[in-house]
Amino acid sequence: MQTKGGFTWARRTLLLCIIWATAHRPLPGASLPQRLPRATGNGTQCVVSPSSEFPEGFFTKQERADGGIIIYFLIILYMFMAVSIVCDEYFLPSLEIISECKLENSLRTFQKIVS
Repeated sequence: MQTKGGFTWARRTLLLCIIWATAHRPLPGASLPQRLPRATGNGTQCVVSPSSEFPEGFFTKQERADGGIIIYFLIILYMFMAVSIVCDEYFLPSLEIISECKLENSLRTFQKIVS
Protein backbone atom coordinates (compact mmCIF):
# COMPACT_ATOMS: atom_id res chain seq x y z
CA MET A 1 0.00 0.00 0.00
CA GLN A 2 1.50 3.32 -1.08
CA THR A 3 1.21 6.51 0.88
CA LYS A 4 0.37 9.94 -0.46
CA GLY A 5 4.05 10.91 -0.25
CA GLY A 6 4.93 8.06 -2.61
CA PHE A 7 2.53 9.35 -5.26
CA THR A 8 3.91 12.88 -4.91
CA TRP A 9 7.45 11.61 -5.35
CA ALA A 10 6.46 9.59 -8.43
CA ARG A 11 4.66 12.56 -10.00
CA ARG A 12 7.64 14.85 -9.42
CA THR A 13 10.02 12.31 -10.91
CA LEU A 14 7.81 11.87 -13.97
CA LEU A 15 7.53 15.63 -14.42
CA LEU A 16 11.31 16.07 -14.18
CA CYS A 17 11.84 13.32 -16.74
CA ILE A 18 9.43 14.96 -19.17
CA ILE A 19 11.06 18.37 -18.72
CA TRP A 20 14.52 16.88 -19.22
CA ALA A 21 13.46 14.99 -22.37
CA THR A 22 11.82 18.03 -23.96
CA ALA A 23 14.67 20.39 -23.06
CA HIS A 24 17.22 18.28 -24.96
CA ARG A 25 15.21 18.04 -28.19
CA PRO A 26 15.86 20.48 -31.06
CA LEU A 27 13.12 22.91 -32.00
CA PRO A 28 10.83 21.84 -34.86
CA GLY A 29 12.36 22.80 -38.18
CA ALA A 30 15.84 23.37 -36.72
CA SER A 31 18.72 21.65 -38.45
CA LEU A 32 20.74 19.17 -36.45
CA PRO A 33 24.36 20.13 -35.66
CA GLN A 34 26.86 18.59 -38.05
CA ARG A 35 30.27 17.28 -37.04
CA LEU A 36 33.11 19.10 -38.70
CA PRO A 37 35.70 16.92 -40.42
CA ARG A 38 38.91 16.52 -38.50
CA ALA A 39 42.00 18.21 -39.92
CA THR A 40 44.25 15.26 -40.73
CA GLY A 41 46.58 16.82 -43.26
CA ASN A 42 45.40 14.67 -46.15
CA GLY A 43 42.60 15.02 -48.67
CA THR A 44 40.82 11.76 -47.84
CA GLN A 45 39.50 12.94 -44.42
CA CYS A 46 40.63 9.69 -42.83
CA VAL A 47 41.07 9.55 -39.09
CA VAL A 48 44.64 9.56 -37.84
CA SER A 49 45.66 6.48 -35.90
CA PRO A 50 45.49 7.10 -32.12
CA SER A 51 48.96 5.61 -31.73
CA SER A 52 50.38 8.68 -33.46
CA GLU A 53 49.12 10.85 -30.60
CA PHE A 54 51.49 9.27 -28.05
CA PRO A 55 54.93 10.80 -27.43
CA GLU A 56 57.97 9.07 -28.87
CA GLY A 57 59.62 8.26 -25.53
CA PHE A 58 62.92 8.91 -23.82
CA PHE A 59 65.07 6.67 -25.98
CA THR A 60 65.63 6.24 -29.69
CA LYS A 61 64.87 2.91 -31.32
CA GLN A 62 68.55 1.98 -31.29
CA GLU A 63 68.91 2.76 -27.56
CA ARG A 64 65.84 0.66 -26.79
CA ALA A 65 67.26 -2.20 -28.84
CA ASP A 66 70.57 -1.91 -26.96
CA GLY A 67 68.90 -2.41 -23.57
CA GLY A 68 67.29 0.93 -22.76
CA ILE A 69 63.97 -0.85 -22.31
CA ILE A 70 65.32 -2.20 -19.00
CA ILE A 71 65.13 1.32 -17.58
CA TYR A 72 61.42 1.42 -18.43
CA PHE A 73 60.89 -1.81 -16.50
CA LEU A 74 62.86 -0.45 -13.53
CA ILE A 75 60.67 2.68 -13.50
CA ILE A 76 57.53 0.54 -13.62
CA LEU A 77 58.82 -1.62 -10.76
CA TYR A 78 59.66 1.49 -8.73
CA MET A 79 56.15 2.91 -9.25
CA PHE A 80 54.51 -0.37 -8.21
CA MET A 81 56.62 -0.41 -5.07
CA ALA A 82 55.64 3.21 -4.32
CA VAL A 83 51.94 2.41 -4.72
CA SER A 84 52.24 -0.65 -2.47
CA ILE A 85 54.00 1.37 0.26
CA VAL A 86 51.36 4.11 0.12
CA CYS A 87 48.58 1.52 0.34
CA ASP A 88 50.20 -0.33 3.24
CA GLU A 89 51.16 2.76 5.25
CA TYR A 90 48.19 5.07 4.67
CA PHE A 91 45.23 3.52 2.87
CA LEU A 92 44.77 0.27 4.81
CA PRO A 93 45.10 1.87 8.29
CA SER A 94 42.55 4.52 7.32
CA LEU A 95 40.15 1.81 6.16
CA GLU A 96 40.59 0.01 9.47
CA ILE A 97 39.79 3.20 11.41
CA ILE A 98 36.73 3.88 9.27
CA SER A 99 35.43 0.34 9.68
CA GLU A 100 36.00 0.43 13.46
CA CYS A 101 34.07 3.71 13.75
CA LYS A 102 31.28 2.32 11.61
CA LEU A 103 31.12 -0.84 13.74
CA GLU A 104 31.01 1.19 16.97
CA ASN A 105 28.22 3.38 15.61
CA SER A 106 26.19 0.39 14.47
CA LEU A 107 26.67 -1.31 17.89
CA ARG A 108 25.50 1.83 19.68
CA THR A 109 22.45 2.04 17.43
CA PHE A 110 21.67 -1.64 18.03
CA GLN A 111 22.00 -1.21 21.80
CA LYS A 112 19.59 1.76 21.71
CA ILE A 113 17.08 -0.31 19.75
CA VAL A 114 17.35 -3.31 22.07
CA SER A 115 17.15 -1.33 25.32
